[in-house]
Amino acid sequence: MAEEKCQRLSSSDTRRLLEDYEHYRFGRVLSGQDFAKQAGVSESVIKDLFAQKQISNSDLDRIAKSIDVSPELLSEVAGYREMPERMLQTLARFFKAVEAYRQGQKKARAA
Repeated sequence: MAEEKCQRLSSSDTRRLLEDYEHYRFGRVLSGQDFAKQAGVSESVIKDLFAQKQISNSDLDRIAKSIDVSPELLSEVAGYREMPERMLQTLARFFKAVEAYRQGQKKARAA
């Protein structure tokens, strides 16, 4: 059996995925200040997370809880650990499906 390919995400991938999670969880992409407030951390912690700088485990746990993901997945999204390629593909399909659903809801309301 072939070993699954893993990769560390780039900071642009981290930003995109975190913004996708924010949009999914809160219905919009939050400012750094609003995201920090929702997570119960300082704005500098959010900036560090987006920049893939190491943050404390307690802050990581708070942020993960605020966007409804496991700390382990958030560690992968933040580029702290390698993410299986399959997971990245699954996340891309998930967020694409969520966006399609939202667009369908908007069209239904407009009709």
